[in-house]
Amino acid sequence: MDILADLISRRKFVFKTKDLRALYGWSSIMAYQRIRAMLDKGVIKKIWRGTFMINPRLLPNVPRIAFVNSILGDKYYFGLYTAMSYWKISDIPIYTYQAITINRRFSGQKLNIAGLKVRLIYVNPQYFYGYIKAPYSGILVNMSDLEKTIVDSAYFVGRYILVQDLAKAILLSKNKIDIQKMIEYLEKLGSPFTNQRLGFLLEEIAGIKLPIGNQLRISNRYILLDPKGPKQADERNTKWRILINRKIEQYLK
Repeated sequence: MDILADLISRRKFVFKTKDLRALYGWSSIMAYQRIRAMLDKGVIKKIWRGTFMINPRLLPNVPRIAFVNSILGDKYYFGLYTAMSYWKISDIPIYTYQAITINRRFSGQKLNIAGLKVRLIYVNPQYFYGYIKAPYSGILVNMSDLEKTIVDSAYFVGRYILVQDLAKAILLSKNKIDIQKMIEYLEKLGSPFTNQRLGFLLEEIAGIKLPIGNQLRISNRYILLDPKGPKQADERNTKWRILINRKIEQYLK
């Protein structure tokens, strides 16, 4: 019996105790003993309780991103800066991969998987849409499409995205954006603050005018363009009810 070969053939680079029990019909004690033996030999590593990873050194030809894919399954997609880099609308080096997940247990976690740093960001399942299967680092992964990358970035601005980086991404993608698809995503998201910030930036940077009304609601209050910027703003945009507390022109040169 070659447990590692069986796991590798099933692309189970990350596995759980229950996977071995289901595969071989083992009892909990038997599964524990086999896992303990593999840990002692150094052929697997523990990620957290009940979840283990084949030692990446034993799989030099397997892309490291495949380990991330294995642990997260289908309930994730790469987004934000990671997706910006994929769509070539950002030149910021990727040191930490950002993955959107609907698995609440992963919320806010920072993992080191096979030498890759991954930041997991939880979203409500109703907002889990707008991603594709994309070739990335030698395998197919879930990646937010161009429009969802922009929408998510606007939604998470001030938390996981800098407003100036969002502005530059809009500039670089202005001739590629499917406006109707973006409107549908925003309508589904139903976030007035996101509509305000993104509507303002699209109009100012790309000359793209989003509709305000039944499709895209905005709030009655003025909000800061940059939630993490200065609390005082010298200018305001009355259409989108934006307090302009960050000059973005300098970042677009």
